Amino acid sequence: MNAERILIAAECVGDATAYAHMRAAGLMVREALRLYETGANPGPEANMATKLAADASFEAANACIQTHGGVGFAGEYDVGRKFRETRLCQVAPISANPILSFPAEHVLGLAEVPLMPGLDIDHLRGWIGRTREVEDLVTPRLVAEYRATFAPHLAEVGDGEAPLALHWCLAPETPAAGSLGPDGHAAKGGFLPPVPLPRRMWAGGEIETLQPLRLGDRVVRRETVSDVAVKEGRTGALCFVTVRHDYETPRGIAIRERQDIVYREASRPGAPSAAVPRAPEDPAPDLAWRIEATPVLLFRYSAMTFNGHRFHYDFPYATQVEGYAGLVVHGPLQASLLLNLAARLLGRVPARFRYRGLSPLIAGQTFTIAGRRDQEGFSGFTAAAGGDLCMEASG
Repeated sequence: MNAERILIAAECVGDATAYAHMRAAGLMVREALRLYETGANPGPEANMATKLAADASFEAANACIQTHGGVGFAGEYDVGRKFRETRLCQVAPISANPILSFPAEHVLGLAEVPLMPGLDIDHLRGWIGRTREVEDLVTPRLVAEYRATFAPHLAEVGDGEAPLALHWCLAPETPAAGSLGPDGHAAKGGFLPPVPLPRRMWAGGEIETLQPLRLGDRVVRRETVSDVAVKEGRTGALCFVTVRHDYETPRGIAIRERQDIVYREASRPGAPSAAVPRAPEDPAPDLAWRIEATPVLLFRYSAMTFNGHRFHYDFPYATQVEGYAGLVVHGPLQASLLLNLAARLLGRVPARFRYRGLSPLIAGQTFTIAGRRDQEGFSGFTAAAGGDLCMEASG
């Protein structure tokens, strides 16, 4: 975790143009690295370096947008992309509040104020470092089901190779029916921490593809809880749990992945709704697919992944208990389509593919998967029929 934050800080410093802020951030990055390399605890320095560097980088990108004006968001320029990426550094993998809470608590000795009764962050952080190992086979039946579900919206792969993003269908959790929670997931408190918030969704993640999975592979997935963070959002408390996955075949590591899960409070009558971003107004993306979000599509994906979350298939539960406008389209389903669209556009699998959920995609409508090539590689998004931005990705 500390190594990751030092790396993020170092990447931001390279972009900062405000000399004073760049120097301050750079000095903190080097101090964090010195402590890390000598085996000392770099926790406070790593957190402060991340905050200083992310702010300096965003300040520079914001100045570029101010200089270019609206043209900075045009597709011909990379200014808009840089603006979004530097803003992301301020909120991912965690936002400024938990970053600042570390030196506040461990350096200044300030007591942490609980965000809500029963949310014991120290207890939940006790799950950091927990691991488990599962395995599965890439079977002809699974590959056939996957292709039948997503075709024709799949990238071409080599002979004998598995379709992209099939790894999310491997080794799903298989809890006994009597051990399920009220939302259809496995009861909390096993591998994942017992977060006392009822609503759970994928927040985003990153995939590093080292080699393809192949038909017949025995795949071992090693999972590690790497971070637990809590913050207060406009709609209440949020708890982010980060899990690292390594997918290994007899040929070695094939995929490394970071998965971010968010837990949030139940919807409250009269509570303010979070602002929903709008999809980019790009009249001519390099490639776009329009797909019907039918209940059958959701059912098939839930079946392949053995996903019992009720808001994917139980309309009364999704609308009356969790407060959504309808059945919710899976986050990994959208990310799978975006990864395949990126590979189709680039003519190759992105070495690193990043995605982030921004708003729920509700079933019963035609949604858009769109993307374009740029100097960095690929950028794309999923959008609801009305133009709400649901997920964004790059690679």
